[in-house]
Amino acid sequence: MLSDCNVHAQLTQHYPPGDLQEALSTMGADQKEYTDCYDVIQRALLADLGRVHPGTAAATEQGGGSTFLTTPLIILIGIAGFAAGAVTYLGVRARRK
Repeated sequence: MLSDCNVHAQLTQHYPPGDLQEALSTMGADQKEYTDCYDVIQRALLADLGRVHPGTAAATEQGGGSTFLTTPLIILIGIAGFAAGAVTYLGVRARRK
């Protein structure tokens, strides 16, 4: 499967979800960094699991880089940062009184 991805920059065959998961978990750091195979295999796995259908906007919007931060997680981190800043501001303000 990894050679299929390396040669064609896509998967030319259908692979079972277990094989896709195994490929993701055993892929070397160099291959993750210097090829798009991690993203290609991850999209194939998601499509196979019915979360993303190939050809939809969600499938085509994913770029070459990969990230473990999802949009809801990024929003949650932003809200937590804002809340921490507000609490700090209110604490400093209360001390000055």
